[in-house]
Amino acid sequence: MLGHPEGEVVLTKACKTRDIIQMIPTLASCSFDEIVNAAGPDQAQWLQLYVNSDRQISEKFVRHAESRGMKGLFITADAPQLELTLLKFPAGHREKDMRQKYSQEAPDEISRNSTEVVRDQGAARAISNFIDPSLCWDDIAWFKSITNMPILIKGIQTAQDAVLAAKYGCKGIVLSNHGGRQLDFAPSAIEILAEVMDALKRENLDEGFEVYIDGGIRRGSDIFKAIALGAKGVGIGRPFLVSYIYA
Repeated sequence: MLGHPEGEVVLTKACKTRDIIQMIPTLASCSFDEIVNAAGPDQAQWLQLYVNSDRQISEKFVRHAESRGMKGLFITADAPQLELTLLKFPAGHREKDMRQKYSQEAPDEISRNSTEVVRDQGAARAISNFIDPSLCWDDIAWFKSITNMPILIKGIQTAQDAVLAAKYGCKGIVLSNHGGRQLDFAPSAIEILAEVMDALKRENLDEGFEVYIDGGIRRGSDIFKAIALGAKGVGIGRPFLVSYIYA
């Protein structure tokens, strides 16, 4: 609702007309089912998951998403701690988010998250209310036990972690620095793409393993550069937001 009265639903409709895959976020201004209901019969949608400290809630959400036709589960791993003081932990200290707080009524959370979140103190603090800081590689086996969706890790920042994701049985990764909002000194996805692809090839893990990048994609030539360096595709966030604000 921050950019358009229909919220993410308008993006669903736009993706349908242009045959673009939509990734549905855990925290949105519309409910999960509202977004899915707006999709066409053959429209591809993925689920982005912030893992809840209460794993039963995450399991319920994942199973519901699979039943609604989600084609992939993208587990966000680059925001395990937010809004902590820098003296305690080098987590995201999002000053802009803390200044520019927004107030918004929550959509129906039942089928999506079942978690009460504080929605008037900034996005980071809302996520901090429920996100699981103990998430680790061993949890991949648990996710594989509750869903048949291909599992990808979103937020990989090193070649070593890309290799680990493949070895733990993930189907792919998203190279991302969380839009530069989590750690402002983190490298951009395009900067680490080449070394990630080289590392996967050295380990013979690149076949059938999909690498995506997000952040900083502003024009078509950016997409071509990413594909030339080995990416399967790119994520586009801010350009979509700007387009429907000014359309």
